[in-house]
Amino acid sequence: MLDKIINLSYVFFWEKKLYELNLKKTLLIFFSKFWFFEMIAKKRAEKIVKKSKIEDYLQFSGSYIDIGTGFGHIIENILRNNKDKKIRFKTVDPYLQPAKKVLKRLDRSGLNNRFLFSKDSGINFLREQKDSSVDGISLFYVLHHISYPQQEEIIREIRRVLKNKQFLFLVEDVPEDEQGFHRIEKWDRRLNCETKNDKHYYRTNIEWTDLLKKYDFRIVDQNLFLSKSTKDDEGIITHGSYICKLE
Repeated sequence: MLDKIINLSYVFFWEKKLYELNLKKTLLIFFSKFWFFEMIAKKRAEKIVKKSKIEDYLQFSGSYIDIGTGFGHIIENILRNNKDKKIRFKTVDPYLQPAKKVLKRLDRSGLNNRFLFSKDSGINFLREQKDSSVDGISLFYVLHHISYPQQEEIIREIRRVLKNKQFLFLVEDVPEDEQGFHRIEKWDRRLNCETKNDKHYYRTNIEWTDLLKKYDFRIVDQNLFLSKSTKDDEGIITHGSYICKLE
């Protein structure tokens, strides 16, 4: 029943062509205040965390960075699932900030001191970090929003900031051909209230594997999983999760 309510809300509110008005941030913040958005966001976060397998690699008292945190539902899910661990996340996003409901739930759970937020770009934030200073860095559906050279710049900085033998947690959309690229792009623009001028820089599974290897990351766990779009012209969307150990 809950799934039906979520799907109806999703179709009614998100499939309108509001993204064409170039009000991405305003619209996302507006929708974030409603109960249906919370349900969708929490359900999505739960799925992503499970599919990513990130929790299998978190240290008991590890120090982590999440880039492109958005409203914070994914990191909230990780912290709430791992209350027994003393993990801490520094989170950063250049446009959005953690939702008030997320912060309230973390506060009630006594986890607010493990979730530190900065409003900044990922690359600027990484440049401020010391060499070999964190146990892991996560990026959930972030890198395809920035250019290919900037993707490599961020990965270089991640390599510098990570402790030896520690982990990069990467989740991305992974089209396998040009047709898949366009399907995912339609999906992305609709979900994120983007305009047709917003560019995307996807990589295939093989391209991600080669890029990570180039910067001394060994993929120790990988999971390709699917989402079925509600739109016929988007169809099946392929996602990839990469647990990458710095060698």
